[in-house]
Amino acid sequence: MMQPLVSIIIPVYNRERYIEQTIRCALDQSYPNIEVVVVDNCSTDRSWEIITRIAQHEPKLNIHQNHCNLGPIANWQIGAKLAKGIYGKILWSDDLMAPNFIERCVSVLTNEIGFVFSSVRYIDPISNPLRTDRADFVEGFHLTELFIRQALLTEHWVPVSPGCALFRTADLQAFITTDIPNAIQTDFNGHGIGPDLMLFLKCAEKYSRFYYIKEPLVYFREHVDSISMSTSKVRLKLMYHVTRCAFLSSMSVTDDELIARYNAILLIFYILHCFLIKPKIKFKQLYPSGCQCTRSIDWRYLLNRLYVEINTRIRGKCSC
Repeated sequence: MMQPLVSIIIPVYNRERYIEQTIRCALDQSYPNIEVVVVDNCSTDRSWEIITRIAQHEPKLNIHQNHCNLGPIANWQIGAKLAKGIYGKILWSDDLMAPNFIERCVSVLTNEIGFVFSSVRYIDPISNPLRTDRADFVEGFHLTELFIRQALLTEHWVPVSPGCALFRTADLQAFITTDIPNAIQTDFNGHGIGPDLMLFLKCAEKYSRFYYIKEPLVYFREHVDSISMSTSKVRLKLMYHVTRCAFLSSMSVTDDELIARYNAILLIFYILHCFLIKPKIKFKQLYPSGCQCTRSIDWRYLLNRLYVEINTRIRGKCSC
């Protein structure tokens, strides 16, 4: 029986240094039935020249160049739209993945599984290993309620970047969006921070389970031009908090305890960082306009998290 087609989607903008290595690792997957969809966002360096050269000899490579730079999220959307596979994997144009990543993920995907993700190994500009992020649960199937809870309460690592996961292509097409309600009028397509996490949260809400692979099978490259490295930590946290608030306000089933605990974390973040946020915003503006979620705060949980926050700051690590 024919194995399902998997689309590896590579959004590109000015990655002449890394793009060939990234495309090669996609083409070298042990899983045979793949296509590699490369969407260049009107790069101004040699990226497109490198992409077209490789495509001349690789029939599995489907390439497209936008007529102008459409912004990062719109570029992801085009890649998802062009994908023909049942499953889709986003591979950032400066990252790498193990040869068996697709094979391992497809082997555990069932109808009730929303996504599969692995641990993440970070690498430097010349691919030397730096550190590894792992989730705080065993390898295998888990209820998506666990993912949502950990993504909101940030007590343990779960991914925000879809670069470590395999999804259904239909879900990529449905849930990659910049239409995230917020009261601060931020341009999600301009900075690209938040829609990645929203993709995970929407898939977790839609399906009952996910699958976690403990072995790090993806390699995120850290360099000065990457979004995560070029954006201030406070701005990164702010955009992800705004995204979490938008998700909580839209959940089909309200979890009052979860909202109250999350608001405790949100208030700690606001108190610690509000003076750094420009322009100034009010606490209630972290949620979409008209949302009443901020009225509920678990004060005991806040005190516990504040104690943890003080200790982590003493050790030089901040979680909120």
